[in-house]
Amino acid sequence: MKIVVDQAQDRTVALEQQLEEKEILLEELRHRMKNDLTMISSLISLKNKSVGDEIDLSDLQLRIDAMRQVHEKIHRVDGAGYVRIKEYIEDLLTTIFSAYTENEVWREIDIDYVSLKVRKAIPIGLIVNEMAINALQHGFNEETESWFTVRLHRRRDHYYDLIIENTGNPFPQHIDTENPKTLGLQLVSTLAGQLQGQLDIKRSPYPVFTIRFPYE
Repeated sequence: MKIVVDQAQDRTVALEQQLEEKEILLEELRHRMKNDLTMISSLISLKNKSVGDEIDLSDLQLRIDAMRQVHEKIHRVDGAGYVRIKEYIEDLLTTIFSAYTENEVWREIDIDYVSLKVRKAIPIGLIVNEMAINALQHGFNEETESWFTVRLHRRRDHYYDLIIENTGNPFPQHIDTENPKTLGLQLVSTLAGQLQGQLDIKRSPYPVFTIRFPYE
Protein backbone atom coordinates (compact mmCIF):
# COMPACT_ATOMS: atom_id res chain seq x y z
CA MET A 1 0.00 0.00 0.00
CA LYS A 2 2.87 2.35 0.88
CA ILE A 3 4.43 1.78 -2.57
CA VAL A 4 1.16 2.75 -4.28
CA VAL A 5 0.85 5.91 -2.16
CA ASP A 6 4.48 6.84 -2.88
CA GLN A 7 3.94 6.36 -6.60
CA ALA A 8 0.83 8.54 -6.49
CA GLN A 9 2.73 11.24 -4.60
CA ASP A 10 5.58 11.06 -7.11
CA ARG A 11 3.14 11.50 -10.01
CA THR A 12 1.52 14.45 -8.23
CA VAL A 13 4.87 16.14 -7.65
CA ALA A 14 5.88 15.53 -11.27
CA LEU A 15 2.59 16.99 -12.53
CA GLU A 16 2.96 20.06 -10.33
CA GLN A 17 6.49 20.58 -11.65
CA GLN A 18 5.25 20.31 -15.25
CA LEU A 19 2.49 22.84 -14.60
CA GLU A 20 4.93 25.22 -12.96
CA GLU A 21 7.33 24.91 -15.90
CA LYS A 22 4.50 25.58 -18.36
CA GLU A 23 3.42 28.66 -16.40
CA ILE A 24 6.99 29.99 -16.42
CA LEU A 25 7.17 29.40 -20.18
CA LEU A 26 3.84 31.17 -20.78
CA GLU A 27 4.95 34.13 -18.68
CA GLU A 28 8.16 34.36 -20.68
CA LEU A 29 6.20 34.24 -23.96
CA ARG A 30 3.87 37.01 -22.74
CA HIS A 31 6.87 39.10 -21.74
CA ARG A 32 8.53 38.61 -25.12
CA MET A 33 5.31 39.41 -26.96
CA LYS A 34 4.88 42.66 -25.01
CA ASN A 35 8.50 43.66 -25.66
CA ASP A 36 8.25 42.82 -29.36
CA LEU A 37 5.10 44.91 -29.77
CA THR A 38 6.72 47.79 -27.89
CA MET A 39 9.73 47.63 -30.21
CA ILE A 40 7.54 47.54 -33.33
CA SER A 41 5.57 50.54 -32.06
CA SER A 42 8.81 52.45 -31.46
CA LEU A 43 10.08 51.63 -34.96
CA ILE A 44 6.81 52.82 -36.51
CA SER A 45 7.04 56.02 -34.49
CA LEU A 46 10.57 56.65 -35.79
CA LYS A 47 9.50 55.85 -39.37
CA ASN A 48 6.49 58.14 -39.05
CA LYS A 49 8.76 61.02 -38.05
CA SER A 50 11.20 60.34 -40.89
CA VAL A 51 8.56 60.37 -43.66
CA GLY A 52 6.80 63.45 -42.26
CA ASP A 53 3.44 64.19 -43.88
CA GLU A 54 4.00 61.84 -46.81
CA ILE A 55 2.66 58.77 -44.98
CA ASP A 56 0.62 58.69 -41.77
CA LEU A 57 1.34 55.54 -39.75
CA SER A 58 -0.31 56.74 -36.54
CA ASP A 59 -3.33 54.42 -36.96
CA LEU A 60 -1.04 51.39 -37.19
CA GLN A 61 0.96 52.49 -34.18
CA LEU A 62 -2.22 53.01 -32.17
CA ARG A 63 -3.43 49.49 -32.96
CA ILE A 64 -0.11 47.92 -32.02
CA ASP A 65 -0.01 49.84 -28.73
CA ALA A 66 -3.51 48.65 -27.93
CA MET A 67 -2.64 45.04 -28.83
CA ARG A 68 0.28 45.27 -26.43
CA GLN A 69 -2.13 46.36 -23.70
CA VAL A 70 -4.39 43.40 -24.50
CA HIS A 71 -1.47 41.01 -23.97
CA GLU A 72 -0.47 42.80 -20.77
CA LYS A 73 -3.93 42.21 -19.33
CA ILE A 74 -4.53 38.67 -20.57
CA HIS A 75 -2.53 37.22 -17.67
CA ARG A 76 -5.57 37.62 -15.40
CA VAL A 77 -6.80 34.08 -15.85
CA ASP A 78 -9.28 32.10 -13.80
CA GLY A 79 -7.72 28.64 -13.52
CA ALA A 80 -6.97 26.28 -16.40
CA GLY A 81 -6.33 29.19 -18.77
CA TYR A 82 -9.71 30.91 -18.50
CA VAL A 83 -10.28 34.68 -18.50
CA ARG A 84 -13.02 36.53 -16.62
CA ILE A 85 -14.41 38.47 -19.55
CA LYS A 86 -16.29 41.25 -17.77
CA GLU A 87 -13.29 42.31 -15.66
CA TYR A 88 -11.03 41.98 -18.68
CA ILE A 89 -13.17 44.26 -20.89
CA GLU A 90 -13.75 46.81 -18.14
CA ASP A 91 -10.02 47.09 -17.51
CA LEU A 92 -9.19 47.21 -21.21
CA LEU A 93 -11.65 50.03 -21.99
CA THR A 94 -10.54 52.06 -18.98
CA THR A 95 -6.96 51.88 -20.26
CA ILE A 96 -7.85 52.74 -23.88
CA PHE A 97 -10.09 55.70 -23.15
CA SER A 98 -7.77 57.15 -20.53
CA ALA A 99 -4.70 56.77 -22.74
CA TYR A 100 -6.02 57.95 -26.11
CA THR A 101 -8.49 60.76 -25.38
CA GLU A 102 -8.93 63.61 -22.94
CA ASN A 103 -12.69 63.74 -23.56
CA GLU A 104 -15.17 61.94 -21.34
CA VAL A 105 -16.38 58.62 -22.75
CA TRP A 106 -19.24 56.99 -20.87
CA ARG A 107 -19.18 53.22 -20.83
CA GLU A 108 -21.91 50.62 -20.51
CA ILE A 109 -20.64 47.08 -19.98
CA ASP A 110 -23.39 44.49 -19.83
CA ILE A 111 -21.63 41.12 -19.78
CA ASP A 112 -22.80 37.83 -18.34
CA TYR A 113 -20.54 36.35 -15.69
CA VAL A 114 -18.57 34.04 -17.97
CA SER A 115 -14.98 32.88 -18.18
CA LEU A 116 -13.62 31.97 -21.61
CA LYS A 117 -10.41 30.30 -22.67
CA VAL A 118 -7.52 32.56 -23.60
CA ARG A 119 -7.83 31.62 -27.29
CA LYS A 120 -11.37 33.06 -27.23
CA ALA A 121 -10.63 35.98 -24.93
CA ILE A 122 -7.81 37.43 -27.05
CA PRO A 123 -9.91 37.87 -30.24
CA ILE A 124 -12.74 39.38 -28.17
CA GLY A 125 -10.33 41.81 -26.53
CA LEU A 126 -8.84 42.80 -29.89
CA ILE A 127 -12.30 43.29 -31.42
CA VAL A 128 -13.38 45.54 -28.55
CA ASN A 129 -10.06 47.36 -28.82
CA GLU A 130 -10.52 47.97 -32.55
CA MET A 131 -14.08 49.20 -32.10
CA ALA A 132 -13.00 51.57 -29.32
CA ILE A 133 -10.20 53.02 -31.46
CA ASN A 134 -12.59 53.39 -34.41
CA ALA A 135 -15.12 55.19 -32.20
CA LEU A 136 -12.46 57.62 -31.01
CA GLN A 137 -11.23 58.35 -34.52
CA HIS A 138 -14.42 58.30 -36.58
CA GLY A 139 -17.48 57.69 -34.41
CA PHE A 140 -17.81 60.22 -31.63
CA ASN A 141 -18.70 63.81 -32.46
CA GLU A 142 -19.15 67.07 -30.56
CA GLU A 143 -22.94 67.11 -31.00
CA THR A 144 -23.60 63.81 -29.20
CA GLU A 145 -22.61 62.58 -25.74
CA SER A 146 -19.96 59.89 -26.16
CA TRP A 147 -21.15 56.43 -25.11
CA PHE A 148 -19.45 53.11 -25.80
CA THR A 149 -21.38 49.93 -25.06
CA VAL A 150 -20.29 46.29 -24.91
CA ARG A 151 -22.75 43.45 -24.31
CA LEU A 152 -22.00 39.74 -24.14
CA HIS A 153 -24.83 37.30 -23.44
CA ARG A 154 -25.35 33.56 -23.62
CA ARG A 155 -28.12 32.36 -25.89
CA ARG A 156 -30.20 29.24 -25.37
CA ASP A 157 -28.98 27.78 -28.67
CA HIS A 158 -25.40 27.46 -27.34
CA TYR A 159 -24.16 30.68 -28.90
CA TYR A 160 -22.93 33.97 -27.51
CA ASP A 161 -23.94 37.39 -28.80
CA LEU A 162 -21.18 40.00 -28.60
CA ILE A 163 -22.71 43.43 -29.31
CA ILE A 164 -20.59 46.58 -29.54
CA GLU A 165 -22.00 50.02 -30.28
CA ASN A 166 -21.11 53.67 -29.90
CA THR A 167 -22.99 56.92 -30.18
CA GLY A 168 -22.10 59.49 -32.80
CA ASN A 169 -21.70 59.18 -36.55
CA PRO A 170 -23.41 56.39 -38.52
CA PHE A 171 -21.34 53.71 -40.24
CA PRO A 172 -20.42 54.97 -43.75
CA GLN A 173 -22.71 53.70 -46.50
CA HIS A 174 -19.91 53.44 -49.07
CA ILE A 175 -18.00 50.77 -47.09
CA ASP A 176 -18.77 47.25 -48.29
CA THR A 177 -19.06 45.09 -45.19
CA GLU A 178 -18.98 41.88 -47.25
CA ASN A 179 -15.64 42.76 -48.86
CA PRO A 180 -14.03 45.25 -46.49
CA LYS A 181 -11.12 47.34 -47.74
CA THR A 182 -10.40 49.22 -44.51
CA LEU A 183 -7.77 47.80 -42.15
CA GLY A 184 -10.03 48.03 -39.12
CA LEU A 185 -12.97 46.15 -40.63
CA GLN A 186 -10.67 43.53 -42.15
CA LEU A 187 -9.17 42.96 -38.72
CA VAL A 188 -12.60 42.63 -37.06
CA SER A 189 -13.78 40.22 -39.76
CA THR A 190 -10.66 38.09 -39.32
CA LEU A 191 -11.04 38.01 -35.53
CA ALA A 192 -14.73 37.11 -35.85
CA GLY A 193 -13.62 34.18 -38.02
CA GLN A 194 -11.23 33.07 -35.27
CA LEU A 195 -14.24 32.92 -32.97
CA GLN A 196 -16.10 30.90 -35.63
CA GLY A 197 -18.55 33.76 -35.50
CA GLN A 198 -20.87 35.64 -37.84
CA LEU A 199 -20.49 39.43 -38.07
CA ASP A 200 -23.49 41.68 -38.62
CA ILE A 201 -23.37 45.50 -38.84
CA LYS A 202 -26.20 47.97 -38.34
CA ARG A 203 -25.12 51.26 -39.91
CA SER A 204 -27.50 53.87 -38.47
CA PRO A 205 -28.45 55.92 -36.56
CA TYR A 206 -25.11 54.81 -35.09
CA PRO A 207 -22.96 51.70 -35.63
CA VAL A 208 -23.94 48.44 -33.92
CA PHE A 209 -21.64 45.45 -34.44
CA THR A 210 -22.99 42.00 -33.53
CA ILE A 211 -20.86 38.87 -33.54
CA ARG A 212 -22.58 35.56 -32.82
CA PHE A 213 -20.16 32.76 -31.96
CA PRO A 214 -20.53 29.25 -30.47
CA TYR A 215 -19.87 28.08 -26.92
CA GLU A 216 -16.59 26.37 -26.16
